[in-house]
Amino acid sequence: MAKAAKRNAPPTGRALAKTESRREKFLRIGQGRMVNALHAIRLIGNLAGPIYDWSESDLVLMHNTLSDAVEDAFKRFAQSRQAPKAEETFRLGDNVSRLPTSSAPKLQTVA
Repeated sequence: MAKAAKRNAPPTGRALAKTESRREKFLRIGQGRMVNALHAIRLIGNLAGPIYDWSESDLVLMHNTLSDAVEDAFKRFAQSRQAPKAEETFRLGDNVSRLPTSSAPKLQTVA
């Protein structure tokens, strides 16, 4: 009976990595990270209690730091969907035949 239950159990560990799609992995990891981030933000809100002493400049600094971190994180998503820059895809052998002959550099030979 125990062996049958093991066979029908969902994969875990390395077996999960082999069967999990990239989308499923994103959803699984993203869900956990969002829960953790929201929990941490709620904990920051607890600092508003009367037992803490804070200033407006503290709040501005904390807000700006969090805002910048969120903006940077989402910029990475936008950058990952952009086409690669020309410098990243440049290959000398591919581009040499496309150079116009008039702009080809003159090479001097040493005798």
